[in-house]
Amino acid sequence: MTVPTDIESFVREFYRLSDVPDDQYLDLFHDEFEFHIGDRYTNSREGLREMRKRGAAAVASRVHHVHHLYFNEKKPNHVVVVGSIDLDRLADDMQIRGLPWMAKLDMRDGKIEKYTAYVHFPPVQTE
Repeated sequence: MTVPTDIESFVREFYRLSDVPDDQYLDLFHDEFEFHIGDRYTNSREGLREMRKRGAAAVASRVHHVHHLYFNEKKPNHVVVVGSIDLDRLADDMQIRGLPWMAKLDMRDGKIEKYTAYVHFPPVQTE
């Protein structure tokens, strides 16, 4: 099934903004939302803002790449995204390239109501 252009554009903009350390990203979430990445969870804008600050402080750079979007017109409010991420981690100066991730976006009124992402970061290297 072909992903509608507006949904593909939204998803690509979402991940572009996720790599930018400002609050535009927050505007893509519905007023009532859930945000899950691994065991990290929040359901408030302030909580999400804090998660983003901690994440930005841990990396020198981060770029999400969207590879595939899965869409079913019978469930138009659900999108599954598969991609990879490149990041330069500050804790151990590790350059991580092509780290696979997957996410599910549940939409309501053109915004994200529930975001669930799955990624396994390599452990921090200690000397």
